[in-house]
Amino acid sequence: IFIELELKKRLKKISEFVEKYNSEAIYITQVQHDGLSNRPLYFANEAIKEFCEENGYTLIPLDEIAKMQKDDFYDPWHTTIAGSAKITSYISEVIINKILNTSF
Repeated sequence: IFIELELKKRLKKISEFVEKYNSEAIYITQVQHDGLSNRPLYFANEAIKEFCEENGYTLIPLDEIAKMQKDDFYDPWHTTIAGSAKITSYISEVIINKILNTSF
């Protein structure tokens, strides 16, 4: 619970900073080469989802929508070019739509 509370404090700080500059953050959960076997990552992703839902922030739940394979990663965290392309395909539409629907 401590880690979740600390993470939410940091997310709040980031959100306040972003809003200070009249901007909007898009929060994206993380994926790892072996899916959900990393429990701390699972709980961090869940805390991010809860934070976004509670505060009305845009979220891309990559951990729920990405269909990744082990060869999409160089190591447990860093994606290969192919893995990065997959992630781009999952998140680009949301980001582009957010930009297009934002008045400057």
